[in-house]
Amino acid sequence: MEIIGFLSNLVKIDSSINPSVNQFPDARARNYTKNVAVELDFSILELPDCTYPGTDAEIFPLVAYKRSETPGKTVLFLGHLDVVPVPEGETWDYPPFSGAVEGDRLYGRGASDMKGGDVAFFKAFEGPLKSGTVVIALSGDEEVGGHGSMPVIVESLKQANLLPDYVINAEPSRNNIIVTQRRGGTWITYSFERKKSTAVGKIETMEFKAVQSNGSQTLHSSAFVLGADIHPFIAAAKFCVNKPVIEVVSSSIKENAVPEIVTVKYIDDSVDGEVHEYDLSLSRVMTAVASIGSLHLPIVPSKFGSSICPNILKIGDDIQLTIDIRAMLKSSNSHEEMAKLIMQSFDNVGQVGSYDISAAIDPVYVDPKSHLPQRLKVIAEECGMKIIDIGEKLGGASDTRYFTSLGIPGVELGPEGKNEHGPNEYVSISFIERLVTIFKRIYEDLQ
Repeated sequence: MEIIGFLSNLVKIDSSINPSVNQFPDARARNYTKNVAVELDFSILELPDCTYPGTDAEIFPLVAYKRSETPGKTVLFLGHLDVVPVPEGETWDYPPFSGAVEGDRLYGRGASDMKGGDVAFFKAFEGPLKSGTVVIALSGDEEVGGHGSMPVIVESLKQANLLPDYVINAEPSRNNIIVTQRRGGTWITYSFERKKSTAVGKIETMEFKAVQSNGSQTLHSSAFVLGADIHPFIAAAKFCVNKPVIEVVSSSIKENAVPEIVTVKYIDDSVDGEVHEYDLSLSRVMTAVASIGSLHLPIVPSKFGSSICPNILKIGDDIQLTIDIRAMLKSSNSHEEMAKLIMQSFDNVGQVGSYDISAAIDPVYVDPKSHLPQRLKVIAEECGMKIIDIGEKLGGASDTRYFTSLGIPGVELGPEGKNEHGPNEYVSISFIERLVTIFKRIYEDLQ
């Protein structure tokens, strides 16, 4: 199997998912990968139809497995086929679904997150096994929580006696970290009635852009650290305090994607002008968001603290603001507690509303000194990959939690790339090749 061809063809398939605008991938990515798996002598585990919760939209996961004649451990390699959408107007050096190759880099949406890892799995196990069972499970909706496919996958693995002893996820890895800890995720949508008022002045427009301190173009909300990076919506909110706001536009189209640009239209009432109508409710909402980072949330201290990202703003008959929070939470009740605390911020500025929690993802924690991460570290370094840490990754939630919640050890180590969820996403081809060797060796070691 040739890595570049497989990956380029897979990246060319647009498997974007965004339930908020009824966008779901079709079966092409699953079917293409399934055909490759069959050519490599994998068996396919037939799954019941999967639909995204609350809709009739079908999700297309894939589970392929290969058993040897010699008994041994079952090791599951976990990935996903869906990708985040490309916002309209986002600028790429190559078309986002071209699978273009330049030197050691293969460009495209999903190249790093995480079709590159998916390809590495199949390349690692294209030949026969000496012992044990390898399972490759690729969910169809990981980017929106995995709720439509992962419960079905886990139950099907149980029924087929394929529930693993170990799980290795190839989510993209930065700085060569073996991930054993991930912050939880909470998506909350606040809704407010609209009230209008008038003010005298001149209408002005201001733009605010996302800035990360390390120069990354990644727009995944979990990568934004308060105090180090500039979230454009929070910056815009600070600017809007006590200003009559007419309109706010966020470029984000997905709950966990930070807007690249937030545009504010407001009335400069410090100068003479005409009488203009403005959105009183929106003005209050922006004022409340300005102080959102100072809330005392029910979280446990962690390496990256909490990421609070107001990403999506929809204005119609009412105002809907969706906030993505990433943190190591104190308990499963913390999602609701955070939602109420933020609601209080809006109440404090006189803006009454309601909220709905659309995703409540608990954190992942695996002992970094346990057998799986320690053995993976040794093997990775023997393969020339210097591991700088075993522990927490600056990133969002992953499907790994569906197995660690069952007491199954699960870690993450993926290919080197950059700009996941942002323009010019790419993956290192040579790093995928190195991962192929690492995955093959850790599988054999765990037998």
